Amino acid sequence: MIRYFDFVQLSNITSKSIIRALKHWFATFGIPDILRTDGKYPRFPRSNDLAERYVQEAKTLLDKCLEEGSDVQLALLHHRILLDQPLVHQYDD
Repeated sequence: MIRYFDFVQLSNITSKSIIRALKHWFATFGIPDILRTDGKYPRFPRSNDLAERYVQEAKTLLDKCLEEGSDVQLALLHHRILLDQPLVHQYDD
């Protein structure tokens, strides 16, 4: 399972705007076998620890980009590349 986040700015949180964003992601990344949501009311984000962690990471990334004037899409790419790196490197003897 891929465990990285992406985000898009929505003008509102209606079903129509969310479906439009999902269609864009599906066109870009393909249609997933499984689409997971927390199924919770959006006003209580702490009910899903993994989703809340990603929200905090996204906010931190956005704040840093705004502070430094850097490109958000490049920051997201860098974040994904770092997630793909192995935690332990193996060296040949």
